[in-house]
Amino acid sequence: LERAVEIHTLLPGAATPGRLARFLGTAGLLARMNHPNVAPVHRIGEGSASPAYYIVPHLTGDTLASRTAAGPLAPPEWARLADDLLGALAAAHAAGATGGELDPASIARVDGRWVLTGLGVARCAGISRWVAPEEHGGGEAAAAGDLYLAGLLLRDARGRMPARIRAIIERALAPAPADRWADAASFRSACRAAVRRRRWRPALSLPILGVAAVLVAWTLGLPPFRRAPARPAYRLAVLPFVAGGEDPDSVAGSMAGLLQLALDGTPGVSLASSRQVLKRLGTDDQGNVLAPETVGRALIRALRAEWVAQGRVDRQGPAVLLAITLYDWNGNPRPLPEVRGSPAALSALSDSLARQLLGEIAPQRMAQFVPRPEVRDVPLPALKAFLRGEEAFGRDQHSRAERYFKAAVDADSSFALAAWRLANVRRWRRLPVGVDLGELYRRYGGRLGDTDRRLLEALLEPDLRRRFTMLEGVVAADPDAYARLIYGEELWHRGPLIGIDVAEATRTMGAAVAADSALAQAYDHIIMYYIREGDEARAWQAYEEKLRVSPPPSPGDPDTPRFFRLALLERFHPWEVALAHVRLRMRHDSSDIAGLAKVARLGGPWFDIPESEVVLSRILLRYGPADDSARGSARVGIALGQLAQGRVARGLAELDTAAAALRSPELRLQQAEWRVIPPALGLRGWLDDAKPWIGRLEGMAGDSALAPRARFAAAIGELGAGDTAAFLRRTAAAPDSTAPLAAPLATLLRAIRAGVLGRPDEALAIADAVAPAFEVTEPPDPFADAALHLFRGDWQRARGDDRAADGEWLWYQAAEFDGWPSAAPQAGEVDGVLGVFARWKRAELRLATATGAADSAAACALVRRVAELWKDADASLAPVHAAILTHAGGCRS
Repeated sequence: LERAVEIHTLLPGAATPGRLARFLGTAGLLARMNHPNVAPVHRIGEGSASPAYYIVPHLTGDTLASRTAAGPLAPPEWARLADDLLGALAAAHAAGATGGELDPASIARVDGRWVLTGLGVARCAGISRWVAPEEHGGGEAAAAGDLYLAGLLLRDARGRMPARIRAIIERALAPAPADRWADAASFRSACRAAVRRRRWRPALSLPILGVAAVLVAWTLGLPPFRRAPARPAYRLAVLPFVAGGEDPDSVAGSMAGLLQLALDGTPGVSLASSRQVLKRLGTDDQGNVLAPETVGRALIRALRAEWVAQGRVDRQGPAVLLAITLYDWNGNPRPLPEVRGSPAALSALSDSLARQLLGEIAPQRMAQFVPRPEVRDVPLPALKAFLRGEEAFGRDQHSRAERYFKAAVDADSSFALAAWRLANVRRWRRLPVGVDLGELYRRYGGRLGDTDRRLLEALLEPDLRRRFTMLEGVVAADPDAYARLIYGEELWHRGPLIGIDVAEATRTMGAAVAADSALAQAYDHIIMYYIREGDEARAWQAYEEKLRVSPPPSPGDPDTPRFFRLALLERFHPWEVALAHVRLRMRHDSSDIAGLAKVARLGGPWFDIPESEVVLSRILLRYGPADDSARGSARVGIALGQLAQGRVARGLAELDTAAAALRSPELRLQQAEWRVIPPALGLRGWLDDAKPWIGRLEGMAGDSALAPRARFAAAIGELGAGDTAAFLRRTAAAPDSTAPLAAPLATLLRAIRAGVLGRPDEALAIADAVAPAFEVTEPPDPFADAALHLFRGDWQRARGDDRAADGEWLWYQAAEFDGWPSAAPQAGEVDGVLGVFARWKRAELRLATATGAADSAAACALVRRVAELWKDADASLAPVHAAILTHAGGCRS
């Protein structure tokens, strides 16, 4: 095309897997941006001489390097540089793109504006200087590095500067990322405010009336003081289509969703999510979204879109005529030519409309538009049901969405996208998935788009480390809200099993919200995280944000805002929550009880509020169903809450009562396991004498279903009883390989044996081989994953790897279980109890190895929370409790 371009590459020697992934991820994110201060990406690929490259325009004119070589920038020129540079970084960071390798050669001046031409690409000249002081590989750390380098660039470009501006730059150059500006937008606002102060000084010499006139004009926004509105975050919003007459095939109700799907993922085109549109528009009595009567500037700006598309459907015999009106940022309409076709070929019609729109708003992206395979050849009934499901999911109506997705799959069993959505929404509702994802991928994976196919591939990967690497790659290539939600869910539920703190999951959910602020489900995890952390202000803020975007619950969906509010009161306002408990006892209607039955046992493992678990389970016991199953489950909830508070005797007594009510072999086994395993894991004082219970476990050896677990618990129980010789005798025998659970449990015992014999390296090697069998929702035994991680942490510490030990003891944060917990405790609930002890071990470790104030503060936060939870612990735990209180007192001082 005879255009001058720049080819940005990674040198072969620098292309480590992590750097290559960041390079391609950043390039993909930039390709999806459309910002006046960021050079557009024309192409991404791989070449023979370079492992990867991307192409941007070669912009003629000065670079910042050549301009500053002639001398520092004048104040107005510097102000424009600061505004353009920080505006570009704010947009890039919002899209998920970070660099950390800005330099003056990567900033060009074009038609008076400054443009970033190579975010994330290091230049040959001066590379050692233009790198932020900390190492980082992406996310918030890389964004902080960008702000550091922006401060460095702005300092060097200005030379001498007033104290108020110098203070702003010095904050950007703080050595610690946490001490810099929170984000590029706040950095930019501070610069703008400082520049405005400078410009007003000459006005002091004006006559009083002249000053007043200027002030009035500025206040009223009159020219030339009218403040331009912020550039919208999204480029295009698609509104519901209007039916011009009879519409027997419901084409109008389908086209907006199809058009959204067709355009989604096209590089350089950002879409307002369907949730954003639904939030701004009303619905009729049947739940159909109402198309707006007029499209004006107020609606367009509320949607934060530069373009808004609204279509009209008319019948012409058996065919339909589709016509779109495109509205620009100021509400000016632009009718597009009509498209004619058959209602049976709606996906082809949506592709035609998508090409029309691209030709108007982003003609340079036309060559990159690829029709989506997901809806090709899908019959109309299945397609309509799927789109209604997408609409319901956009309103946070998960039970309704599930019904529509299932109807779509029933109408077309090969409709892979509907089956994928159905699996996810059922998982989020904590129901059996009902979809064989492996079979779905094998048979119909080719009918999924690239992002959904790669997400499905990642979830089928059994190795968690590989799974998270794959998910990170998907999000880097296509950082839309749905992909981030899937990634955040996995990080939340399974990340801690491999040492990833749930803070990372919370950041990912925050990025999902940034991509789609109406994604109500992402707020759930953010609220839970801050409740766990005891951060009241942020927990309430996230709750208010969820309320802002959450519609009233639909039939079949739990009233999650109500129960989140209850959890917030439980954690931060105990006196106020006491009144809420009284109201529950007084009302105890069926809907309240049904909701409590689902969430009561989440208080400990999910919210870290075991006292709430006890109270709510007692309300269920008093006012819930009178059958043995419900009453036994409520008693299990009471037991778990009391055990997490160190009230061992009372908790075990409740568990025994529950076992009598439920009459299940599982609880009969767990009665013994709860006695013998915690002491073996280090909880001294948990039980006075474990030997009788070890004998009871030996008596279960004749039960073929329970025998491997009983033998495992009996062997490990010998350690808790202080009889190391008995443990070594039990583990010297060859394991029974005929039972399906025997092999992983016996292998874990071999690892523990090696650790007892003082061989931590060997113990870790054996445990590593069997770890995937335990890092699942339902491990071979509910206590086995806790044993695995607590022992592995001990072995890592014996090797001198304190960081790895702390990572092992993070496992309890996962708190995953199947469905809504009931009956016998699941592994995630066991983790919630033993996680209190794990936090104490982490606190001890951090206090012993702290190298600065931040380490000490993190350790003290753990100590204080354990002290709060165990404030009424049994006297038998006095030695451990005394040590906790001693450290807590030191932290307060």
